[in-house]
Amino acid sequence: MSDLDILFSAHRIGPRTVPNRLVAQPMEGGDGGEGGGVSARTLQRYERLADGGWGLVFVEAASVTDTSLGRLRGLAFTEATARSYEALVRGFRERNPQALLMIQLTHSGRQTHPAMDRTSICPNPPAGMRYLATEEIERIRLQFVGAALLAEKLGFDGLDLKLCNGYFGMEMLRPANTRADRWGGAFENRTRLVAEAYQEIRSRLCTAGLVIGSRLGFAERLRGGFGTRGPDSAEYDPTEPLALIRLLHRVGADYVNITGEVTDTRDYADLRPEERRVTSLLAERLTEDLLRREHLGMTVIGSGYSELRQEAAGIAAARLSAGHTDLVGFGRQILADPLYPARVRRGEPADLCVGCWSCAELMLGQRRIGCVAHDPYYRRQLRELRREREAGRRMPDGQ
Repeated sequence: MSDLDILFSAHRIGPRTVPNRLVAQPMEGGDGGEGGGVSARTLQRYERLADGGWGLVFVEAASVTDTSLGRLRGLAFTEATARSYEALVRGFRERNPQALLMIQLTHSGRQTHPAMDRTSICPNPPAGMRYLATEEIERIRLQFVGAALLAEKLGFDGLDLKLCNGYFGMEMLRPANTRADRWGGAFENRTRLVAEAYQEIRSRLCTAGLVIGSRLGFAERLRGGFGTRGPDSAEYDPTEPLALIRLLHRVGADYVNITGEVTDTRDYADLRPEERRVTSLLAERLTEDLLRREHLGMTVIGSGYSELRQEAAGIAAARLSAGHTDLVGFGRQILADPLYPARVRRGEPADLCVGCWSCAELMLGQRRIGCVAHDPYYRRQLRELRREREAGRRMPDGQ
């Protein structure tokens, strides 16, 4: 066995098996079609990931309603757009029938584009956001359930209920969610939507073959954020993240996909060198330790490996061998080189994420999102965005 062989070993995740341990995380492309459907460019991106030989590929954050897209060209996963997703599943399967193809379901909430219905769960939202009523939250829960059943119908291998990055699912979990109804205040209320959605999805599936889990933001650096001590605190406390992982197990999650930071590492004397650089790797180890200690049968998917660049494959293999995670997830690296697993397997040099964050600049500028360092198409997108901004700054007042 070579040092990297474990990267290409199979692993069980819920009722299914991935052919290798490399995961393409859900990364928004900003290239959706009309009504949030899949465009030709979206299809092309996922066909490239199929060719890349990833063991598991997540289709990026697809909103359960077309009124809450995070990007003007974001994806919506509804009955109205279902046919375009059928084409995506079919095209992916033709190129890579072994890999698992899963879809991440979301509602953008506070992260919704300002041109759409920007909403808040937490009381006293900022200007420009609409406070959600009790019955509206129940309606959104049912939209998640409906989208999950649609994913099964269209042939996806699994789904992810998004609980990270400040979107609806993460805002619901925050201690800052002090609303007085059944959706806020106590931890039980703040996790009610997750628990009830999972339970109803499980009870209504036609088969037992769908993999279900969540991408979970372990902690947030904001007052009242998830993983803090309370609604008025920004102090890190892992109590609720770990309690949520236990709850996910109880309601039938097959995996937890860990992202976000450990925002205070002072109490962790056994930090590995890579965990000092990328604290989401510490979060994945804390999760794996909890699951083993309490005999909770879920798969752990780690995140943050793109930041390790040329060392990523070796460190990922070492962490898999040590039992710190079960699968290793790459985000920005899939933009830099969608063929990364195939290149690593063949011992070829890959195009690596250089950490320039130009992809984020494209995202915030409502452009199609990709790697500026390695793809001339996205370099042109960035140049056009910057020219437009510069021209806007030069416009006379009042124009």
